[in-house]
Amino acid sequence: MSLMEWVELLRDTPPWVGGGVLFLGALIEYVFPPFPGDTVVVAGAALVTAFGWQLWPVLGIVTAGSVAGSMVSWAVGCALARADRRRLRVAREDAPNGAADRGDDDGPAQIDRAAGSAVAGDRVPRRSRTAARSDGRVRQAMELLAARFERHGAAYLALNRFTPGIRTLFFVAAGWVGIGWRETMFWSAVSAAAWNGLLVGLGVAVGDNLALLELWLARYAAVVSVIVALVIAWNGWRVWRAVRGNGRA
Repeated sequence: MSLMEWVELLRDTPPWVGGGVLFLGALIEYVFPPFPGDTVVVAGAALVTAFGWQLWPVLGIVTAGSVAGSMVSWAVGCALARADRRRLRVAREDAPNGAADRGDDDGPAQIDRAAGSAVAGDRVPRRSRTAARSDGRVRQAMELLAARFERHGAAYLALNRFTPGIRTLFFVAAGWVGIGWRETMFWSAVSAAAWNGLLVGLGVAVGDNLALLELWLARYAAVVSVIVALVIAWNGWRVWRAVRGNGRA
């Protein structure tokens, strides 16, 4: 739906229904990223300007929806981390040559040692050995990325609302690396309040010129998407180099 269609839909609904739609729209964006959450927020700003809705309730509703959605993504990250730990525990218990009995850590080195012992002492099919090595490299890359997120997690969470399309991944990663719910919720609220306040402010400033505001948002999303892609590519290259170097060592 376009911005004008959202405005047309919301202006004809009772305020409590419109508020619920704004809340759910801001929430769903973190659960289903393709959903146009920013468009819903800007529609709320247009309702403030053109149809006399109250500014602070609208801003509070969309911010609360963003925070609620981000915490759903954080909980998904926590669940994925628990599932991964269970998988590692099973892999350690099933590791050949008593790797589990030696109390090895649940990290990439342990997996690589298990794979190496299988190659050296057990007759394991070549495909299984290759899969074990690949799994070790993937885990090593994941742990390198997790370590970087742990060091700069607060900054990533604070900037999440300004990165369209991948916002939910920040909170999944926060849950994965074990960042607490209080810290996650705090930075989510700060980021959401800043971004939604900016969008609502722009909507009030532009007034009824929704086409101009929609154009600005589209251009901003395009520029930021290019920047994010370059940052992801750079960090991916650095992690690949680190993993490749460790594999040769």
